[in-house]
Amino acid sequence: YGGLFGQIDLAPSVAHIMGFEASRSWTGLDMFSGKARKRINYFVNTTAARVAVREGDRKIIMSMPRPRFSDIFLPRPFADRLVFERYDLRRDPGEKHDLGLDPAEQHRRSRELARWVSRASE
Repeated sequence: YGGLFGQIDLAPSVAHIMGFEASRSWTGLDMFSGKARKRINYFVNTTAARVAVREGDRKIIMSMPRPRFSDIFLPRPFADRLVFERYDLRRDPGEKHDLGLDPAEQHRRSRELARWVSRASE
């Protein structure tokens, strides 16, 4: 299991264990096929909407705090509300030391997030 897998990969993997062929319409990967993802996206909604992107040992978390009442009257652009964190999971598996992102990388990642969210909502 040298790669990254997500919840979407469970159905094809269970089908493999049970001896069934996974449907071609499924987007998940069979964890036993020898194939793996180099990148995986997460979404968590707790006190803030959080999206994480993991590429190898690198993980970037983008959070958008829930809107405050004042945001209704003084709306800020979506990208201005994003908070970024970056971790090296090999050196810091507990995600204790945020390595930060430079503004250019923040801009690139927020555009990437917008594309991913628009594709997911289709």
